[in-house]
Amino acid sequence: MMSMKDIKNNKENPTMQTDSRSTGMPSSNTQSNLNNEELNELKRQNKLIVKYLAEIEESQKTREKEQEAITSKLKETTKDFRDNSIKTHNDFVRLLQDNLKKVNTEEIQAELRQEIRKVQDENKEMLREVRASHEHYQKRQKQLFTGIGSMLLVFMLFALIMTIGSDFMSFLHVDILQKAIASKIKASEGFMTLIWYIAYGLPYIFAIGLFIGLYEWIRARLHD
Repeated sequence: MMSMKDIKNNKENPTMQTDSRSTGMPSSNTQSNLNNEELNELKRQNKLIVKYLAEIEESQKTREKEQEAITSKLKETTKDFRDNSIKTHNDFVRLLQDNLKKVNTEEIQAELRQEIRKVQDENKEMLREVRASHEHYQKRQKQLFTGIGSMLLVFMLFALIMTIGSDFMSFLHVDILQKAIASKIKASEGFMTLIWYIAYGLPYIFAIGLFIGLYEWIRARLHD
């Protein structure tokens, strides 16, 4: 009978058992060795696959833990942000309410009425200035038209006088008087020459004065 040790040795080294049974059969030994190598290779590959799957599982667990930590941190941050926002809003509302309680409505209304009266006074003053400017413009325009009309009329009268002036001066014997004065100017000397010159120019001075007086009289009439 075979002992337990022999059975164990047979299991651990099946090639020896095959050799003892197959003495003189080299092809059978070679096939058995090939099968054992393939089996060992499959076992080795299975071990690698199992190890790789274990690493993947471990990596997945690690990523899940990291995601849980990030999610937890994000929740905490969101909660803190929401709490701070609510607190800031409440503080702002409370501050506004406190400031509104301090505001005196009557003082605001009084200031508004004062500003409104000020604006109304400024508008009245502006309207008064506009009216005064318009009246002044109309007055100046009327004076301009009056002056132009008066000047035209005086020039027409002066032209008429100059046209008939020679006959009128002959009628008054002014031309004879001027010829006599001219002869006196030629014959006189010194101070008397100046006197005769003034006498000679008196008709012209009188005509100019008459022209100015007539112009002012016509302008005053048209202005009224």
